[in-house]
Amino acid sequence: VVVGRIVRIAQQAPHQRHPQPGPAQRGVGATALSARQDLDMTKIATWNLHHWARETEVPRGVAEVIKAADPDVLVLTEYFRSDKTQWFEHQLKDQKVRAIAVSPAGKDADQNQILIASKHEQTYGLVALQGPDEAANTNFLHRRIPALDLDVIGFRAPFYDKQPETWAPYWELVADCTML
Repeated sequence: VVVGRIVRIAQQAPHQRHPQPGPAQRGVGATALSARQDLDMTKIATWNLHHWARETEVPRGVAEVIKAADPDVLVLTEYFRSDKTQWFEHQLKDQKVRAIAVSPAGKDADQNQILIASKHEQTYGLVALQGPDEAANTNFLHRRIPALDLDVIGFRAPFYDKQPETWAPYWELVADCTML
């Protein structure tokens, strides 16, 4: 059962802020390089685990897909850290992941979290948002990866049609984060 999908969202060379062209964009006759041969490429993957704020085991197939994708940075949304997910975090560390950060749990036991894993050490990011409810706060995490000169902001923020005036300021703050 597939509970989500990994999406490659960026190609970025370390210490640069501008995306690098992929093999297809390097010109006619350019040699296609695999992700492992192109040492300047940073692979970032994101996956919504669809846990719905429940203590649920991560399906074994998720770890297998992540291992095959071999991302340098992984962002999981709708993650729910519990005793049932400890095996999964150990599996990530067995896959060359050096750092794992999970957003703080909420006061209510039914709040999703964000997981950011990377092959490089992480530091705390400077961005913290206070949303209109606890779910907005537990579903936001900013980490800095100095070796890649990269800021990673993982979030899952709903927009409720019944309360647009409540969520609009939060979405503006999230949009401002992209201007860092």
